[in-house]
Amino acid sequence: MENYKKIERIISIHTTKIFHGDKKRLRVILSNILANAIKHHYPEQRDKPSIEIEIVDTINGILIRIKDNGPGIEQKYLKD
Repeated sequence: MENYKKIERIISIHTTKIFHGDKKRLRVILSNILANAIKHHYPEQRDKPSIEIEIVDTINGILIRIKDNGPGIEQKYLKD
């Protein structure tokens, strides 16, 4: 993952709750999402390529948000 060092990583954790669930499955899901974001970033096309991870409390547990400013998925591959 050659792009990894070129991408700003912003991590915000706003919870003190403990995760109760399948940690192995969560790790696989998050790894896939982050690997995809890193793989498809093209730092030479962005002033400041970044990936943001935010974990916040909700009424039912926690919410994990992952956001990047990569090119995204081309419209032709998205379903209406």
